[in-house]
Amino acid sequence: MKYKIAMIDQDRQTLERMKQHLELKGYPVDTFTDCLEALQAIRVGHHKIVIADTDMPRLDGSTLMKRLGHLNPLIQVILTTTVATPEKVAAAKAGGARGFLIKPFDSFQVVEKQVDQAVESFEMHLNRTRS
Repeated sequence: MKYKIAMIDQDRQTLERMKQHLELKGYPVDTFTDCLEALQAIRVGHHKIVIADTDMPRLDGSTLMKRLGHLNPLIQVILTTTVATPEKVAAAKAGGARGFLIKPFDSFQVVEKQVDQAVESFEMHLNRTRS
């Protein structure tokens, strides 16, 4: 099943390129340049996967993850950044990030692989809650 993806990044070019690639793979994608706007859309849009830059204005990656967890604890979050410090990676994993990608991406297959793994994880968690 191809779940709806929300992508959040300040760079519109990055958003558009990732969106085009993922839509070619059959994923419906909504893009946002503002975290608070994205949260509102995710609340009503039932996105299952979120790909978000950790360094956004108005809301950082860890705060975004907490808010997403309150919306739906099954949402799978993949964080992206241009500067990956060990602290940032550790904080992302501790906060429950499903994946962590460093921009610029070597290829969009790296993003696609993370999304496919997030789908598997979402379905696994969903099946556990139904049992």
